[in-house]
Amino acid sequence: MKADKRIENDLGCKPQTTGVVIVGNGPAGISLSYQLAGNRPYFKGRSHHDDILNLKLQEKLKVSLVDQDIEYLSEGLEGRSSNPVALLFDTLARPMADLGQDHETHLSWKYESSEAIPHVVLGRGPPGGAWQMMKGEMLTLSLGSWMELPDCSFKQFLHKLHVANSSGRPRSGTMTGMPPPGVVPSVNRASVADVASYYQHYVRANKLEPFFRDACTVTSVRRLPARGHHVYDCESGELETDGCWEEEKGEDEEDEEEEGEEPLWEVRGFEDRGSGAVMPFCYHAANVVLATGTFDRQNRLAVDGESCAIVHHSVAELGALLASGDLARDPNPVLIVGAGLSAADAVLAALERGVRVLHAFRRDARDRELVFARLPTALYPEYHRVHAMMRGDEAAAAGGGYRAFARHRVHSIRDDGRVVLASVDGEMFTTVRTSRVVVLVGSAPDLAFMPSGGRHLGVHADQPIDGKRNRFDADCVTYESAKERGLFAMGALVGDTFVRFIVGGALGIAATLARRRKLLAAER
Repeated sequence: MKADKRIENDLGCKPQTTGVVIVGNGPAGISLSYQLAGNRPYFKGRSHHDDILNLKLQEKLKVSLVDQDIEYLSEGLEGRSSNPVALLFDTLARPMADLGQDHETHLSWKYESSEAIPHVVLGRGPPGGAWQMMKGEMLTLSLGSWMELPDCSFKQFLHKLHVANSSGRPRSGTMTGMPPPGVVPSVNRASVADVASYYQHYVRANKLEPFFRDACTVTSVRRLPARGHHVYDCESGELETDGCWEEEKGEDEEDEEEEGEEPLWEVRGFEDRGSGAVMPFCYHAANVVLATGTFDRQNRLAVDGESCAIVHHSVAELGALLASGDLARDPNPVLIVGAGLSAADAVLAALERGVRVLHAFRRDARDRELVFARLPTALYPEYHRVHAMMRGDEAAAAGGGYRAFARHRVHSIRDDGRVVLASVDGEMFTTVRTSRVVVLVGSAPDLAFMPSGGRHLGVHADQPIDGKRNRFDADCVTYESAKERGLFAMGALVGDTFVRFIVGGALGIAATLARRRKLLAAER
C-alpha cells in the first residue's frame, strides 16, 4: 500500500489495476485484445491438409484452441516464421497460403464472456499503430487477405468501403491507379490507407473500443519491488537489491505479497488531451505485453553531417517534400540511401514526381540476400523495376533520371548539399550535389520506457533489441520473457513482421494467461 501512495503523490493520479497492459495498438495489440475480450477460436472439424495436425485436432473438437496443448499441436510445423504457434494459427486461418491458394479458414470464433480477461491497450495514435502513419497510396508487401485479423474478412470490408465511396470524388489516401468510384479493386495487394481503415473498423465492429486508450505515451514499465524478484532502476537500468523495498517495511511487518499472488508490473505514462494538456496515468497489472513493433526509431548512419537540415529518415518526410513541389523545382537530385523496400518506395515516389534520384547502397545489386530476390515478379513489378535499375538496366532507368551507386556508403554530408560517397572497399571517393538526403536503412523498436532500454531482455543482453539480430528472448510457445515472469512480447520484437504470423502470438499469450488464471482459481 505504501508504494501505491508514493506513486499517487508523484504522478498526481491513483494507480488503476487491470489484468494485462498491452503497449502498442497495431495489429498485434488489436488481435490480442480481441482474444482477451472473450473471443475464442475453435477448429471447425473439416479435414486439414496436414494429416498429422488433422489427427491431433480431431481429438478435442469441442475444446477451444486456447484450452488445448498448443505446443503439442504446433510440433513439427514448418513455414516462414520461426515461432511454431504462429505457424499453427496461420495454417488453420489461411491453409496453403504459401502456395498461393485461398482456402476457407478452419477456424470458427465464439464469444464467451466468462473467459474475458481485463486489459487495456495503450497506443500513441488511433488503432492500427504504424499503419496510421504510413503513406496512404503505398501498396502493402503482403497480399490483402494476409492483413486480416480474426473473423473479419478484409475482402468484404474493402468491397463495402469502395462501394460506399461512389460519390465520384477521389478518396484521400487511396492507392495509385484506383479504379473508378463504385468499382471494387483487386485485393491481391492493398493500399496502406485501406489497411489502416480496416484496423480502425475492426476495433469498432468488435466492440473493443472500451479497452483502447489512444494518444498515450508510455514512459516507464517496471516490476513493482517484491521479495525474490529482480528490479531495475527506471533511469539507470541498474539492478536494484531487495533491500530498498525492505527499508519501507517495519521489521515486524509481514510481506504484503500473499502466497500464490502474481507480482505486479507498473506502467506509467501520459495521455495527450490536446492543446498542450496531458493527463498522467499509472496501471498495475500482473502481465505486460510489448506489442510496439520495430518502426519507432529510424536507424542512423552515424556519419558527419547527418544532423543537417537536408537529411531525412522516413518515406513520409520525403512524401511531404514531394507534395510541396520543392524537390521538382530543385535542379539537384535527391540522394536515397538504402537497399530495402522503404528505399525502393522512395525511389519510385521521387521518379513519379519527376525528381532525379541518386541511389547509394552497400550491397552488390546482384546479392541474393537483397529482399527483391524473394519477391515474385508478377506480384511486385514496381519493386523489380527498382531492382533492375539498381543492376544498371538502362531500359528501366527512367530516362536518365536514376543513377545507382552500388557498394557505396555515405562518408559525410554538408549542409550545402554536397555529399561524399565512399566505395565499401575504401578505394574510391565521389562527391555529389544533392537537394536532399533520405536515409532509409531500417528501424528499431524504442524501448526507452524499459529499464536499460530493455537490453537485459534480449537474446544478447549487451545489445539493443531489434527484430533481426537481437530478438526479445521469449519462449516460442508462450511468448513470455525468458528473464521476467509476466512480461510478454509479440510481433516484430520476436521476429514476426507479417500480420498473418503476428496473430499466432496472440493465441500463444491468450492461452498462457487463460491457463494461469485457471490454476490461480483452483488454488483459491
